Amino acid sequence: MKQWEQWVKGKVGPIAAVLGVVFSFASCKVNESAFQAKLYACNPSAVDPSCGTDTEGNNMSCVPAYQLGGSNFCASSCDAKISAESDSSVCVVTGTETSAAAPGAMLAKCDPTEGAGACATVGLSCLRTDLRVNEGVCMTVSPCQTSAECRDPTRATCMSKLLQDTYGDKAEFKADHTYCLQTGCNATGSSCSPGETCLRKELSQAAHPPDICVPNCDSNYNCPPNYFCIPALYSKSSPAICIPGLPGFRCKTKLDCLVGDCVESGSGFNYCSTACTADTDCAKLDSEQETFICSHDKGYCVGSRVFIGGLCHQDTDCRGNEICGFLGANAKDGNCLLPCATDGSCATFSNVPQMCLPQSRTAPPVCVPTLFGNPCASDANCMGGLSCRPTGVASPPAICSIICLSDADCQGNRFTKNGYCQTPGNYCLPPIRDGGKCAADVQCESKSCNTTSKTCDRSPGW
Repeated sequence: MKQWEQWVKGKVGPIAAVLGVVFSFASCKVNESAFQAKLYACNPSAVDPSCGTDTEGNNMSCVPAYQLGGSNFCASSCDAKISAESDSSVCVVTGTETSAAAPGAMLAKCDPTEGAGACATVGLSCLRTDLRVNEGVCMTVSPCQTSAECRDPTRATCMSKLLQDTYGDKAEFKADHTYCLQTGCNATGSSCSPGETCLRKELSQAAHPPDICVPNCDSNYNCPPNYFCIPALYSKSSPAICIPGLPGFRCKTKLDCLVGDCVESGSGFNYCSTACTADTDCAKLDSEQETFICSHDKGYCVGSRVFIGGLCHQDTDCRGNEICGFLGANAKDGNCLLPCATDGSCATFSNVPQMCLPQSRTAPPVCVPTLFGNPCASDANCMGGLSCRPTGVASPPAICSIICLSDADCQGNRFTKNGYCQTPGNYCLPPIRDGGKCAADVQCESKSCNTTSKTCDRSPGW
């Protein structure tokens, strides 16, 4: 039954902020095309979201735009496994995904450079879905380029500010038509808006998460465009929150990625990335979270951390072929990792080598990507031009690092830039976490070594 028919029968009311319903009567009949051109509000958590049907008589779906600070609205239904994307629209999954279907809502594509005219329907604006090319979808989210355009006192920071703080100018990201968000929730102890969670209160400091409020995943593990749901891709025991799809994070589709494409890793999952021909192309994406190389077999930038799954406590927490691996003598939590082959070897995926390491518990050994500071057996185990340097101690006897004579040598290499020079030994070490023993400020993640306790002070914002 069509929307206008339902309204006439009293089943759908004139709702929505934008939603002033305009009627034109001709011979005592409703102008159906004018009615259908309007936006209608809905409740995505209701059994009946009150969306009715479109002009073709097909059921409509409720788009949960509240996750990005917008108003929930009705859109044509779709099945992402049948018609995920066309030249003019994209299907955003909003329902329960099965092996046969992925019910969702169809959003119109748009070009952010067209400004206010990018979306045909009054009340919709173009939300950028790629920071490098001019692609977007029409939603009820107020776009911004600077924080001055964020008029909500809670969502007072534009995403462009977060991008600038994370990547600087080198990434050459387009900052227009992003969205407003809440920052500083952990540092200030402020509460996030309903339906959102403070990211730093859920993820460990080792992950270097930004201090922002992020949407919660819905009951079906769905997230808004530009985000992915952690337990859907990393670990079933991970908090059900949505993470921005920045380079190097896992994804299901391109719409999960805030940057670039959703690329196959070869090990059972995909990751957000951009095309490359050399490592210099990927250096633009370097941040506190990750350092990238060019995967020549894939032609895309890749980091090592994407091969480290989410936190886990048992194998059933993990997805795909990964198992729960506990590393370190006192590890209370594990990480989802691939098991080693029976001969003790580990495959290399997307040019990222991995090292077979024993667990601290009685369990099969696991493959760990050999980023800076991780144990190694030879140079072949290390990525990005790092070499396997002896440590002079029993555990670990060697780590992926570089030779150094001073701290400046470590800081001059983009893979070891946060580290310091260990002497004797003359190799770079990763920074010491808060509370660890230290001798100088440069050795600490916080860049502050307490002169009295000789331990690293707490990092700002933590």
